[in-house]
Amino acid sequence: MAALAEPTVVQVGDLPKEGTPLGTGASGKVYEVKGDPTKIMKVVDVPLHKKKVKGKMVADDTKIKRDRDNLVSEVTIQTQLYATVPGSCPEVYAFLQVNPEQVKDPKVAQQYIIVMEKCGGAYDLLKANPGNDDMVLDLSLIHI
Repeated sequence: MAALAEPTVVQVGDLPKEGTPLGTGASGKVYEVKGDPTKIMKVVDVPLHKKKVKGKMVADDTKIKRDRDNLVSEVTIQTQLYATVPGSCPEVYAFLQVNPEQVKDPKVAQQYIIVMEKCGGAYDLLKANPGNDDMVLDLSLIHI
């Protein structure tokens, strides 16, 4: 089994620039990479979980680590899947962590950027084939 993907810590100025917003999911916001329409970037904020210790609210490092480890596992699985079956999922080009000292949101413990291949999905198929939902569903299921 390959080693887990570890993010590269970068300064805010070294991050890819956010282009057109594409959507928001449960784990982050997705943007086109400005100047490169073949790539997207997923911005994932790990929340600053807190717990009460001796009457004070402190960072819950166990929950923060759990969220981080889940993200590392997701990127590792996607990278391994792509290496095994190219085209089965988007290729990951970069896995970045914003320098923790530069994360400005007080509710965010850590921020990650996953730069990956932009792939057409069911939305693109539906847009290109209006009124042909069954065909789009059939094509989408072929790749599962």
